[in-house]
Amino acid sequence: MNESEARNGARLVIFPPHAPSLAELGGFIQKRNITTLWLTAGLFNQMIEEQVEALGGVRQLLAGGDVLSVSAVNRALVELPDCQFINGYGPTENTNISTEYVLVEIGEQDQRTIPIGYPVANTEAIILTEDRDKFSHHLSTINIPTPRSHATGSLNEALKIAKEIGFPVMIRAGFALGGHGSGVAYDETELKKLFGYLENAY
Repeated sequence: MNESEARNGARLVIFPPHAPSLAELGGFIQKRNITTLWLTAGLFNQMIEEQVEALGGVRQLLAGGDVLSVSAVNRALVELPDCQFINGYGPTENTNISTEYVLVEIGEQDQRTIPIGYPVANTEAIILTEDRDKFSHHLSTINIPTPRSHATGSLNEALKIAKEIGFPVMIRAGFALGGHGSGVAYDETELKKLFGYLENAY
């Protein structure tokens, strides 16, 4: 909550420290009359799928930290027309929100992606992560050390790189610095398993 919100009567509601069911979370949102809500991407996808009616009183919903489901976004826009949805994207060290995008219906031709939007006020976003080598070079120019890494799009190349670097290796999926499908492989078997998962997921 920022200072302006506090001055205008906003109240911060924190869920009790345990892992709830989706139904319990939905009931809590309704009982507390929550109007502004932040959910992780995975939880957003699940709540829209199973508890969308519980979000009827929410007027602004931010979600992010990973890939949002296009079908969940489109369903939310249809079933919750009085709510503004924002895709908040960014790394953990920026509390997951470096860029924001106000969600609108996603057309058939764009079924695979949700835009990450524009930098939040008074910040700058540098989009370099689609090219790992370019990203690593940029960090070196501002004196930020990075682990040895290489970009790859094939399992055979990944196995060669892992042998060169040495296990364990971290797999970063897609253009994101983390996200759906990322993980750590401690040997060739785990690396092959991760690659198989990524091929199915993307």
